Amino acid sequence: MQRLASHPAAVVAALLVAALVVLVLVWNDVLPGGWTLRGWVEPHAERAAREQRERSAARLALFRRENPAVPAGAVVFVGSSTIERWPLETSFPAATCVDRGIGNESSAELLERLAGSLPAARPAGFVVYAASIDFRRENAPPDAVAARVGRVLDALAAAHAGVPTLLLGLQSERDAPPGFVERLRRTDAALRALARARGVAFLETARPPLVDPQGRLTVACSADDLHLNARGYAVLTDWILAEGGPLAGILGGTSPAPGGG
Repeated sequence: MQRLASHPAAVVAALLVAALVVLVLVWNDVLPGGWTLRGWVEPHAERAAREQRERSAARLALFRRENPAVPAGAVVFVGSSTIERWPLETSFPAATCVDRGIGNESSAELLERLAGSLPAARPAGFVVYAASIDFRRENAPPDAVAARVGRVLDALAAAHAGVPTLLLGLQSERDAPPGFVERLRRTDAALRALARARGVAFLETARPPLVDPQGRLTVACSADDLHLNARGYAVLTDWILAEGGPLAGILGGTSPAPGGG
């Protein structure tokens, strides 16, 4: 210490290095305060929007690279994070499945990028999980959610007429309050009516064992407050194979995929 005290420049340099190390640790959440610090540099809303744009662009670039090699007869899964996180090869080993999910994406954002996401070869079917963000973040009422999802279904039908589609109902949350659960039930009812009107299959997901008697996502089937874990996806997979309409046999390998050769 006496040696450093006799060299003020060395003391300043050592302090600057120590401060820089602390800032790096805080920025990367090794030490507390990173969220606040990052907000001083870039407002959180702007940072979140930028990161979402970057993630979406990276995913879309991946889709475009993959699309030419996707064979006819694949089942295309489209939607937000529930789709993006789905271990499709494990869930449906007997079928060719294509993941076209982008997390934290609204139905409008899904619709905007849909054309660039779909393979050119005719698919065997679509599995759709849309408007979770509209429901949760935007608090869109049931009729509005159904109308937005309807536009997605119409775009898929326009791209590949006659291809069977399965629409998944919205998932609940671990800490869902009673008002949330009731709104989810009304929204699912609107989605079920939409599916019936469009002639597509509908699968409710907010039911046991994915949810408890109060309608909340169970810890046993979830990785966090919003997303399924391996067990949750296994439950959802079993439901699809049992109740997924025309896609059940294709995904389970018990019926051939149209156009799949």
